[in-house]
Amino acid sequence: MHLFKNALIAALLTTALGVSSATGSLILIGDDLVLESHSINGSFGSGPSNFTDSSLSLVHASLAASGIETNSLITVVPVDTDHGLSLMFLVDSPGGAGTGNASLGFVSTAPDSISMYVNDNASDITGHIMGNSGIQTAFGSFNWNSSGGADGFAWANLEPGHEMAVLFTVIEGSNPTFPGLSTNNTFQFVTWGNGDWVVAEEVNFNPGGVYAFTGMVLPAPGALALLSLAMLSGRRRHRRD
Repeated sequence: MHLFKNALIAALLTTALGVSSATGSLILIGDDLVLESHSINGSFGSGPSNFTDSSLSLVHASLAASGIETNSLITVVPVDTDHGLSLMFLVDSPGGAGTGNASLGFVSTAPDSISMYVNDNASDITGHIMGNSGIQTAFGSFNWNSSGGADGFAWANLEPGHEMAVLFTVIEGSNPTFPGLSTNNTFQFVTWGNGDWVVAEEVNFNPGGVYAFTGMVLPAPGALALLSLAMLSGRRRHRRD
């Protein structure tokens, strides 16, 4: 099983290297989507856990400069920040003020050695548990002004081998998720390639109003390339035997 997973990762890396210079870090989403990071200067320049409005605006502005629309969407993007590699989850786009009139459920687990950053003016992503097995869990509900506000969450200080799990759920009733978010291609996964941010994949909530995925930071491209060569060599020796 581990051999198969390593083979898959090596194959994905080969694909990623074929379409990109792969100068950033690589994060595997699910089984087959590889996202490449890129730096955004000034991200998380403040203290840990404080995903400031200015940092959030910097990320949205960087995406907009590449022609990527973030309004009414959940955008997943890997960014090299002042606090290391980060996987960010952007909820809607900023540009207005007011109290929350849309909401969205959120749960995520990650290694307890990394940092979390929250931008949630309603302060509803307050649940946080440090487990006994090296895993931490963040949870709560994003509540935001969908007429021009935005929220965000990020794991930072990520290193090769770190794994994350993420779960979003639709909320109905008071301050519902829809129409605050688009019902079509609600999620967009963004990667860096050929000198620009590009949308690598778009996904909807399932019919039950849930969407979940996993992420894993891959080893440096050079290390994975060596792994691919070693595995290829191993298969050739096996065939000769």
